[in-house]
Amino acid sequence: MNIELPELKRIKIINSDEIFAIMQRVLLREEQIDRSKEHFWFVGLAADHQLLFIELITIGGRASASVSPREAFQIAVQKSAASVIMVHNHPDGNLRPSEADEEITDHFIQVGRFLGSPVIDHLIITDQSFFSFEINGIMERLRGSLKYRLPYEMLEQGMERGFRKGRRDGELNKARQIARAALEKGMDAKIIAEISGLPEEEIERLTLQ
Repeated sequence: MNIELPELKRIKIINSDEIFAIMQRVLLREEQIDRSKEHFWFVGLAADHQLLFIELITIGGRASASVSPREAFQIAVQKSAASVIMVHNHPDGNLRPSEADEEITDHFIQVGRFLGSPVIDHLIITDQSFFSFEINGIMERLRGSLKYRLPYEMLEQGMERGFRKGRRDGELNKARQIARAALEKGMDAKIIAEISGLPEEEIERLTLQ
């Protein structure tokens, strides 16, 4: 269900505080019986961070709300959101994210990455305050998660790590070749270490080979 706030059309969102100020108004507008249940909203932004939409995806019970990434991102794609923000309320007033909150955020991050509408934050809100996953470092940690990463992305990352390791191994072998050549010419181990970049202990091991 689309949330209409005509006075907020074309407003640009700069930070999490601004999102909370908007979502606090949305939450307080609900009837008291609904505010006792968890709501899950999707907030879409344009490339210049202009507010595109606020969509109520689902209303759950007092402790949880079940939401499908497919349902949420279908709206984001239809409305050409350049990025999205997840928002849900905790009726009990506790802003601490649960394991389930982190789990669904992890899933949404990977789906958004694939669809080109990245999730840039997840806010847990109450009537009075909010908790931002981005501000508290959770988004950064979950962006590195592999749990919901698509197999081809994991393959690409593995290949890149392999290439980097290969480059490092190649550079190390080249440094050892330089060190061996210098040892054959009778150069001092300290000087060889400076030239090759190898530690002196490594140079000493090479002299014994």
